[in-house]
Amino acid sequence: MIFEAIAAIELANQAINGIKELAGTVTSVGQMGKQLTQLADAHEELERDADAGNMSAFWALEDIKKKEYDIKQLFIYAGRAGLWDDYQTFIRNRKEMKRKAAEREKARKLAKKKAVKNGLIYTAVVLAGCLTVAGGIWLLLTIIAMKGR
Repeated sequence: MIFEAIAAIELANQAINGIKELAGTVTSVGQMGKQLTQLADAHEELERDADAGNMSAFWALEDIKKKEYDIKQLFIYAGRAGLWDDYQTFIRNRKEMKRKAAEREKARKLAKKKAVKNGLIYTAVVLAGCLTVAGGIWLLLTIIAMKGR
């Protein structure tokens, strides 16, 4: 867990450095997509770890929040007009895509579970039907055999 936090911190620092290099020259958020995605991933991972009680992740998250504030200032004052708003839209869209992907995965697992359950029910019904037919045939043969005695 501590190694994951360290890796997330390192990834975030690399992303922040890349964003700072590009912020003054880019015309769209898409040109910094890789760095912004890395930063968002690191932020989310550290947030999960901090919520789980990891103190080093908490302090690293606080450090990243300070750096994100610096990036905000850089986007607003050194970047093109509307760059910060585009970044906020990028983050919202990314969270929405992740949420929808999680919902699709949950629905897929639920459908698989339902298919297995239905398969077991159908198997049980067919087996019960076969046993009923076999029991009926046995009963009929027993009655015929007794009548012949």
